[in-house]
Amino acid sequence: MLENLSPLESLVIAQELEKRGHEFYGKAVKSYKTPVIQNMFATLRDQEKRHLDVFTSLYDQMVEAGERPLTEEERRIALENLGLQEFFLSFKNISDIVLPEDVLKRGIEAERRSIEYYEVFKNYSNNDHTKDIFQQIIEEEKKHEYDLGEILKLVEERGLDY
Repeated sequence: MLENLSPLESLVIAQELEKRGHEFYGKAVKSYKTPVIQNMFATLRDQEKRHLDVFTSLYDQMVEAGERPLTEEERRIALENLGLQEFFLSFKNISDIVLPEDVLKRGIEAERRSIEYYEVFKNYSNNDHTKDIFQQIIEEEKKHEYDLGEILKLVEERGLDY
C-alpha cells in the first residue's frame, strides 16, 4: 500500500494530521483561562492551520495541473488503510492533561510521530513526486517540532503564571 501511495493521497494524510493538530490546540485554548496560555495555544493552533493551508494549496495545484481529485471514499480509504487511527486518537482527548507544559510535550510527540510516519511513507513510495511532497511536509513538521521545543524550553525556564 505505501509504495503505491499517490501524491494526492500523501497530501490528504498531511491535511488530516494538521486538522487534528488544529483541533487539539483549539481545545487547549478553551481549556485554560489565563490569557498568556490561551495566546500561546492560539498561536500553535494558527500554525497548524497555516500548515493545513499549505498542504491544501499543494493538493489544489496538483488538481489544477491535471491530477484527478480524490473522491471522499478514496480519501477515507487512504486514511483507514495506513493505520493512523491510533495516532489520531492521541489528538482526541485533552481533558486528561492538566499542565500547559504537558500539552506542549504531547504536541512535540505528535510532531515527532508525524515526521516518522512521513519518513516511512517517503521511503516506501515508488513515485518521485510523492517523495518530494513528503520531503516538503517533513521539513514543515521539523520546523514546527523545533518551535514547540523552543516554546517548551522558555516555559520550563521562566514558568507560566496560571
